[in-house]
Amino acid sequence: MNQLKKNKYKLILIFLIVIAGLSICSCQKKRIVIRVVPPSNIYDTDDLAVIDGNYQRALNRCQERLKELPEDSLEAAQVYKQMGGIYAVFLEDEDNALKYIEKAIEIDKREHDELGLAEDYNELSKIYFRNHENPEEGLPYLDMAEEIYERHGWTNTVAMGETLANKGRIYSSMREYKKSIDYLEQAQEIFKENRGEYIAVYLEMGQAYIEMGRYGEGEEQFLKAMEICEISGDDYWMAETSYQIGWLHFTQGNHEEEIFWYEKALEYYKVDNYQDRALIYNNIAVAGYNLGWGPEQVLTMCIKACRDIEKVNPENRLTEQSKRNYKHNLEMFYKGWTRDMSDDRFEAYYKGAVLEGREWDYENEGE
Repeated sequence: MNQLKKNKYKLILIFLIVIAGLSICSCQKKRIVIRVVPPSNIYDTDDLAVIDGNYQRALNRCQERLKELPEDSLEAAQVYKQMGGIYAVFLEDEDNALKYIEKAIEIDKREHDELGLAEDYNELSKIYFRNHENPEEGLPYLDMAEEIYERHGWTNTVAMGETLANKGRIYSSMREYKKSIDYLEQAQEIFKENRGEYIAVYLEMGQAYIEMGRYGEGEEQFLKAMEICEISGDDYWMAETSYQIGWLHFTQGNHEEEIFWYEKALEYYKVDNYQDRALIYNNIAVAGYNLGWGPEQVLTMCIKACRDIEKVNPENRLTEQSKRNYKHNLEMFYKGWTRDMSDDRFEAYYKGAVLEGREWDYENEGE
């Protein structure tokens, strides 16, 4: 790990940042990107799955595929549910998720396709995973899916594994972490017997253990995920796993280790993983401040976070909130450094440093 750089503004920055209210700046927790497993019983949608977290590319492929299919066909239903799951998981866009999943349900009910309906219910449950006010409302859909799979003898299939894993994710949203881990473990056993262990499931179990304060067991799950990443050579999941290990160190106040693992994650994310990279830069800035970094290092990380989140297109509710958070952190650090509380001055700085990519003279700008 690189030696932390110090400079003459360090003590001034610490004092002024406290005055400016920088205690409200914080690291953000990265949510696990849920694996969207393509339906398998009717129509192959493997090429429509989200790859390397690029959900927009997957949505574009889905839209192109729909142009080739009859609107009310079973094949179209498979694409609709794929799109619904993407909107639910990656964008937390309940309206669009419902729009597409309800189209799939209508077709599958008309065609008396029970297995298709089970997949629809699985996708519908994803609306309730994270920030929904009533995550427990997703459980009945998974109960219906589980009952269908049991009736058709699908008790040891990837589809059943996904159903159990989704139950684990909802229980995690309900803060019932023991139940969450129990369902995730059941799901992982099924995956082992079919396609192989899912990295995301180990990461989700790790997060649940951390929420329970069982850090050693959380780390154990992350290390299992890391072993699979090293064998598979999957850069995206290596980045995701490295980030989670960094987050584990954050929860324990080990900021040097936290930054080490964040930097490792940056090595594996692709250049266009703007949302993921922005989150890491933001968290490095906060961790670096906690370690006593000077303004040039802290502000540079904040600027990188803002530049990357500005590149996310199209925007959604999550990226809009992230943009506000990262800009706020940059503002607090900037004002603490310059001692200039002018909003106009900061907006000019943001325009130049972030939107126009201008380099700043850190030696003289804050004098």
